[in-house]
Amino acid sequence: MSGWDLDPGAVGFLAGLPTRWDAIIDGIRAAVRHGTPKSDMDGIYPDQATADDLRRWLDEAEADFLLVDHTHIPFRLELLGGRCAANAGALLRDPASAMDAAVLVDPTTGNSTRPPAPGGGTFGVLNLPSKQFRVFKAADGSKVGIMRKTLGIVDRRVG
Repeated sequence: MSGWDLDPGAVGFLAGLPTRWDAIIDGIRAAVRHGTPKSDMDGIYPDQATADDLRRWLDEAEADFLLVDHTHIPFRLELLGGRCAANAGALLRDPASAMDAAVLVDPTTGNSTRPPAPGGGTFGVLNLPSKQFRVFKAADGSKVGIMRKTLGIVDRRVG
């Protein structure tokens, strides 16, 4: 149905992967989640996120930099003071059929966005400790412009 044609070994490998990842790298607390720290099925929509939302997500993840996915919208949100959340979009191979009229919909909020264009998706690169985050096209490695937003609350580092 998805066009991914995964064999049982690949499905088993994916099922065995952790659902979250946390590390301290060069003094930066980094966290990776699929959705928000509380739910894999709740996405972060950068145009609707408030400074309070971002601070809460970073505090829940106990992170200085939170990498998420779920919504497939490439973005970087930052609190005054430097704590951030980012999304690299979606790393998808060519879909099995055209996606011209398709949209991705969050069933909880009803928010929707266009899926990645045929020809592949995007991937992100995070450099630490600088917190530089860049997104690239999977098909050719060219840089992708992303939504960037600084939200107006001076962050308070947890712990």
